[in-house]
Amino acid sequence: KIPIVVLAASPEDSMVTLTKRAVATGCTSLVFLKRAQGLRDYGAYCASILSSRFDDLDIDAVLLFGEKRVISKLTGSLPAFK
Repeated sequence: KIPIVVLAASPEDSMVTLTKRAVATGCTSLVFLKRAQGLRDYGAYCASILSSRFDDLDIDAVLLFGEKRVISKLTGSLPAFK
């Protein structure tokens, strides 16, 4: 069993930055983009991602998986989502 904790990012924190830090520490990260809500064609979705720089992605949420100590270090200052 793996607990799933939902945290809220502070306004000054960027999901892009969090994702980059997670990847740099060896964690697995999955990003969920806002544009996925509005696009109904997978081909158009893929094309929109390919035409975007990573730093410009409209990340709505990030799932992080890795060593507990590393994840805690990355997310320890983030409050629980309410």
